[in-house]
Amino acid sequence: MPTDSRPIDMALAEKMRRHYLVSGAPSIFEEFSTDAGKIEPIQLLFGWRRLGPDAALDQERYLVDLFARRPADMNGLLKSMFRIEFMDDYTALKPLIKYDLLAELIARNADALDQSKVQEFRNRYAAERGETPNESDA
Repeated sequence: MPTDSRPIDMALAEKMRRHYLVSGAPSIFEEFSTDAGKIEPIQLLFGWRRLGPDAALDQERYLVDLFARRPADMNGLLKSMFRIEFMDDYTALKPLIKYDLLAELIARNADALDQSKVQEFRNRYAAERGETPNESDA
């Protein structure tokens, strides 16, 4: 029998907002890891989005703020995006953050990031925009 989960979703979304949309919020990539028994940060971000449209906006706002404050945390997203050579999650992770914003954050902070993952992102981002990778680096 279907139940209405909106009150639970709203309560969880509010809890996420109070924890992650505050000044100096913790890094989800530091707080959670893929070690045995812990929550995978990317799955938590997707779960946050499923709490409703406002929660989805909160989740993206959190990532933009986090990456602006702690650029090295972009490595967590880039690592998840390009895990193995023959298959990637570039397209699957698009709902988490607008890639135009991510590209800007990467361009501003590229020196602090994993260069191989940055290049993989730039190549894919440029290809989908019909550019060469060097055009998108500017």
